[in-house]
Amino acid sequence: MLTYLQVHIYYTLPPTILLYLLMRPLIGSFDKIKMMVLCVMAVLYTTPWDNYIIYNKAWWYRKDAVIGTIGYVPIEEYLFFVIQTIHTTLWTSLCSRWTLHSLHLKNYNRPKFHLIRYGVIAISLVFIVAGYRHAIPATKPFYLGCMTCWVFVVVTLLWYMSGPYIVKRYKATLISILVPSIYLCYVDLIALRARVWHINEATSLEIFPIEDLPLEEILFFFFSNMIVALGSHAFDKSKAVVDTYFEEPFPIGSNVSGLQRFFGYLKMIIERSVCDEYKFDPTAITDLETCIVVLDKASKSFSMAANFFPNDIKQDLTILYAFCRVTDDMVDNEHSIELKKERIRVIVEFLDQLFSNRTIKSEYCWERNGSSPKIDWKYFEETLTKEQLSSFRAIARISYYMPSEPFYELVEGYKWDIDGRPVLHENDLIEYSKYVASSVATLCTFVFCHKGYKWPDTIGPMLENARKMGLVLQICNISRDIIVDSETLGRCYVPSTYFENDERNCLVNERNPKKIPNVQLKKYAEKMLDIADNLANEAMGSINLLPSECQRAVLSSLEIYQGIGKLIRRNAHYEHRTFLPKFDKICIVFKCLYFTSMSSLCERNKTKKA
Repeated sequence: MLTYLQVHIYYTLPPTILLYLLMRPLIGSFDKIKMMVLCVMAVLYTTPWDNYIIYNKAWWYRKDAVIGTIGYVPIEEYLFFVIQTIHTTLWTSLCSRWTLHSLHLKNYNRPKFHLIRYGVIAISLVFIVAGYRHAIPATKPFYLGCMTCWVFVVVTLLWYMSGPYIVKRYKATLISILVPSIYLCYVDLIALRARVWHINEATSLEIFPIEDLPLEEILFFFFSNMIVALGSHAFDKSKAVVDTYFEEPFPIGSNVSGLQRFFGYLKMIIERSVCDEYKFDPTAITDLETCIVVLDKASKSFSMAANFFPNDIKQDLTILYAFCRVTDDMVDNEHSIELKKERIRVIVEFLDQLFSNRTIKSEYCWERNGSSPKIDWKYFEETLTKEQLSSFRAIARISYYMPSEPFYELVEGYKWDIDGRPVLHENDLIEYSKYVASSVATLCTFVFCHKGYKWPDTIGPMLENARKMGLVLQICNISRDIIVDSETLGRCYVPSTYFENDERNCLVNERNPKKIPNVQLKKYAEKMLDIADNLANEAMGSINLLPSECQRAVLSSLEIYQGIGKLIRRNAHYEHRTFLPKFDKICIVFKCLYFTSMSSLCERNKTKKA
């Protein structure tokens, strides 16, 4: 006959293990700590309740179906507390990871906020009182009454912490609760029919919505999964508050041990869990929404790859990319040289004010003088468009842990374009790409390390290889956009040493790339892609220096851009602009997430370099 352990082996563990394997590349350090805390809380809170209802014979189990007991509760039941919590937390994380958590902090007005929070809490308190009054041993409502008290005490606390946030993402919350609840009801039905355990008719209402499955059991799985889902969202809400409105609890540039991270996160969650969202500045969320729109319009490849970073890293990468995109467009969209230079002056003025509270000690190392920089936002409100202002405000909120040098380096790339400086040879191609892409790669690396709390002992080699990765992405873009750059901007980044005749004039002055034989354009693109491939081979082996939760997403980004290069090589003709099909991107991401060994990748690339 079926035993309780076999119920786990056959029914509860397999889907949990499969879900863990699916989520493993996407789980960050915060997710692990969240899962650990929720498991501990589930065991500590449920143990006395379960002992009490078993002692009062609300349910019992076959003696030969369990290994043994601790108190009145079977050992396998304690295991179930942990398995269910892990399963539902993973499922909730999967359902909710596709949008930034911070977007759901968007403010209600104060009356609506309090109505949502305290209205549900009032209803919850009614359920607690009603449950307590009916939790009389040896009576029909006993099991349901005990369950109601047990559930709604926690619901009251969790709703106070994150109720309005949960309402904002009710769809993901309902799916997080319903799917595991339905499956566990199915498992429960199998176990009940096999007499692994039994619900006492004397303490049950004996209502069976499904044959052999009492109402109390259906409610138990719904309520218990609801507690886990709400708990998971409470953690996410607290982290989102910190990511959007506060600085991280750990020093910049410091390695943080697992124990420090655990208690730091726990302290952060406790402090921020009871924050009232309506008191926060709503422009932080609207600015973030604007940054997302900019990212989605500007780069489908980067936007897709960003989905596989942890939520907090994805948020800051979105803001960083939007700022780079907006400032680039600020300059490019002006028609006269003088107006372009004026836009540069505005950007530099902003950067000067943004980093005015710093003393530079050495490259990428600084001290802050005072708590925050003084920025003349009134001036920028009068000077910038709404989209530009949003990206400037957003970058100002996260710049506290970023070095200033790459931002000014980026501006040098804009100046290169304004001056019409030609790319004469491959060294010029590398230099320009360093300005506009290696700078961004440096900033991305600071995002990864700061949010992942992992810094190498020597940051130089990691940044050197990160900058090479930036070169790879930029050169792949340049190789793809020869025609587009010529027609829309009158620019050419193909080294002049590649040209045989006056082809640069066709691209820059005449803006007529069709004058150049297509086979020649393809040849130029392939020569530049050779440079990108060599740089990728040098840089890829250092991905393992990054925090583990970023490595596979970074690899996905790199391989998606290299995939564009491979498509350019495969195509018979040089296309107006080569796009990697969405299905191909999905395949690349899937391979990088689940089938690429990071250690063997690093070793393989070391062998190539040797």
